[in-house]
Amino acid sequence: MSGFLLVALSRTMRRSATVTISGQSIVLRFYYQSTQSRSFSLWLRTCSFASLPEILNPEAESSYPLPQLFSVLSSRGWRKDPLLKKLAPALTPLHVSKLCSLPLDPKVVLDFFHWIAGRPGFRHDPHTHLSLLNLLITAKFFSFAEKIRISMIKCCTSEGEVLFVLEELRRINHGEGENKFTLTLRSYNTILMSLARFMKIDLMKEVYGDILEDKLKPNIYTFNTMINAHCKGGDIVEAKRYMNYILQHGLVPDTHTYTSLILGYCRASDLDGCKPDAQVYTSFIRAYCREGKFAEVENLMLKMKLDGVQPDVVTYVTLMDGYGSSGLKDLAFDVFKHMFLAGCKPDYHAYAVMLKHIFREKIVKDTESSAVFDVWKTLTIDNAFNFLEQMVSHGCSPCVDSFEALIWGFCKEDRLEDAQNLVQHMSHLGIPPDEDIYTNLVNCCCKLGMYLDALKLVERMVETGHLPRLESYKLLINAFSDQKQYDNAKNAFNGLLGCEYNYDEVAWVVLIDGLLRSGHVDMCSVLLDIMEGKGCQLSSQTYDLLIKELPVE
Repeated sequence: MSGFLLVALSRTMRRSATVTISGQSIVLRFYYQSTQSRSFSLWLRTCSFASLPEILNPEAESSYPLPQLFSVLSSRGWRKDPLLKKLAPALTPLHVSKLCSLPLDPKVVLDFFHWIAGRPGFRHDPHTHLSLLNLLITAKFFSFAEKIRISMIKCCTSEGEVLFVLEELRRINHGEGENKFTLTLRSYNTILMSLARFMKIDLMKEVYGDILEDKLKPNIYTFNTMINAHCKGGDIVEAKRYMNYILQHGLVPDTHTYTSLILGYCRASDLDGCKPDAQVYTSFIRAYCREGKFAEVENLMLKMKLDGVQPDVVTYVTLMDGYGSSGLKDLAFDVFKHMFLAGCKPDYHAYAVMLKHIFREKIVKDTESSAVFDVWKTLTIDNAFNFLEQMVSHGCSPCVDSFEALIWGFCKEDRLEDAQNLVQHMSHLGIPPDEDIYTNLVNCCCKLGMYLDALKLVERMVETGHLPRLESYKLLINAFSDQKQYDNAKNAFNGLLGCEYNYDEVAWVVLIDGLLRSGHVDMCSVLLDIMEGKGCQLSSQTYDLLIKELPVE
């Protein structure tokens, strides 16, 4: 038996009942759906009832921890149940999939789906998405179902997963009655982008045909995805056909359209023609750099200047990487210097490219094509100081942004001591750390479990006139609450209230999204009392939401 069980309820009926299935008693929690006539009815979605005892039987080894989880989620205040956090580490995507077939409020299952996604080490796969999607479709929660469908497509990490998702979504799209949920153009576009990642051109053409068959009107994103995929494959003829479709549909090609076409011409070794912008020029520059045609590169840079087109960060990084890969380190440094003179701020990637080529023998060793971000794993602090000296010798003095890029790289690899050495060097040069540098250090301390050190850094930020980020406070207060260091949590929160943040924003980020989502209900209540004691005014909507989630005293 499957489908819906309709049970009429009176206003005085209990919110739970015991149902006996195959000789076993199962307590079912009800959720109500009121109508304009103020009557109540229960739509209890069921899986195959024959399978419920097996799924929910606490003695069945294969069922753990589903019976306990079912019991927790059947309670109205399930987020506050301490058992939930204990069960979380044992939960797998398979458990979540099975959960969707149990008689629970679909909204509760949806909220739990998002809650478990935020737990460390847990990742939803296409199967968990599909189970929830089917549940939401049956419950007619179509707006939520659309979001889950998009998330289902985006979560694919392999070609096999993409093909599985495509097959299932097509099945649902062509279903009948309650099982049908037609694909939107946004969903189709997301499918096309996923297929493009694995260069499944033939399937992309089929999906494009499905769009037309469903009488949906493709938009510029649809055509750009098709054009880009064909250009990457070197099929410029097919790409131009979709370009014609853009014009036929009354749409206007944008920068992405033309950049993809230029890429296609470059892949086809046809580098003649086109009216460019910075992205187009960069595509040509990248192609010439790969061929070692640096005279042509210099001519293009001159033409950019004559055409009034300003190189962007990507243009400069492409040039630096091109020169560096050919062993022309001085020319790469000249480009780096020109970035400063042109007022174009180098980003982390620019610094990583320079470091990779300057210390190629030590960092890249025998591999010519090592990933750029391997730089931060092997770069020594002496290399970093050497690079700063070379910047000076090439006429581009290090600034706070230079240190920030290096510190970000070290912090990304949890190399806190090296990052702190750079901060000390900044102090010797009279360059004070900025907010981003402090934030990188705070995040690194938190990743390493050094929460007291992180709190000291946050306090130093305030002392030096910087505004710590709310996310940093949320991270700290949650961590102190996890470790039952409640005094430190309160100290951090008191410091936060002294900053120039909107109190509603503080409540939403730290209390609601932070403590309540992590299950620290008591700590949330304590900090709310602190806010009230200090006269911090919250909007009625924020306050009502907090009171609703907190236990009644």
